[in-house]
Amino acid sequence: MIAEGGRVPEICDRIVGWGLAGLVAFTPLAFGTVEAWSYAILEGGVVALILVFVLGRAWNPGPPGLRFPATGLGVPLALFLAYCALQMVPLPLPLLQTVAPGPAAAYAAPGRLAAAGFEAAGAVAPEEMLKEASRPARRPISLDPGATWSRTRLLAVLTGLFFLTVSWADRPGRILFLLIAIVGVGFLVSVEGLFQYLTWNGRIFWVRQVPPSSVFGPFVNHNHFAAYVGMVIPATVALAFHGFGARGDSRSLDAATVRDDARSGVSGRDRRIGQIGLALFAAAIIGVALVFSLSRGGILSSVISLGVLFLLLRRRISSRIALRVAAVGV
Repeated sequence: MIAEGGRVPEICDRIVGWGLAGLVAFTPLAFGTVEAWSYAILEGGVVALILVFVLGRAWNPGPPGLRFPATGLGVPLALFLAYCALQMVPLPLPLLQTVAPGPAAAYAAPGRLAAAGFEAAGAVAPEEMLKEASRPARRPISLDPGATWSRTRLLAVLTGLFFLTVSWADRPGRILFLLIAIVGVGFLVSVEGLFQYLTWNGRIFWVRQVPPSSVFGPFVNHNHFAAYVGMVIPATVALAFHGFGARGDSRSLDAATVRDDARSGVSGRDRRIGQIGLALFAAAIIGVALVFSLSRGGILSSVISLGVLFLLLRRRISSRIALRVAAVGV
């Protein structure tokens, strides 16, 4: 029983790790996760992983237990979530006119509100709103509480995902695992985007018909694709920087990686060279896909982020030659 109980945290950690990698792959491939069904899968998956993580930590009475690392973002995110939730709290009209005169004026002119396409206060018909306009009532700040609740819930789920990732990836091996997953998925999405661009038949994945738009890869909007790879490119370059800075130091790897290297006979130097080469190759392909997306904002933001990343990580490279090569590459 003790041995079986000791395996529960390990099994939960594996489920969380591969679940996070699955979310990394799912979110871009599900047409950028912009539809109701993809939102539902994302939110359900994150909640399930949080429950599995809590189960694994609660099962283990010893360290780290249920302690979460201090990020400095807990209080600001909690305050922002509370601020978003307050937008849905019905307020007396006098108070509403004081704290939010814009929505109060919209409630006072329901015909104009209906013409704008809003259904305030729970989809009340315009004629009913006219009857109630002169009566004391409580109205929320949000003109569309349903949409506000949907976005607030999504923000809460993403906040939970952030803290789950920080808590699970508490050692270098796990961080490297997630980094490789992000880079690998970004590389595959970029390759698919390039092939789709060169053989375009008007359908995403050559299957799904979309309205006329600037599609690239699995994203309906090419700017969305550029924003996605703009976040992946710095991670790809960071993976190459990790190879430069590791210097074959086994302390930067987890025990499983060290054992695998010893079993396969691969030296630390060969592993570093392979990692650097693969990372730079992936960065080149992703960069080409970014250029072909023709998103000027995405290209500019990627260049700026690479410059900032280089300034932050240049001290990890002790060789002046390697530093100059990295600078030219960026």
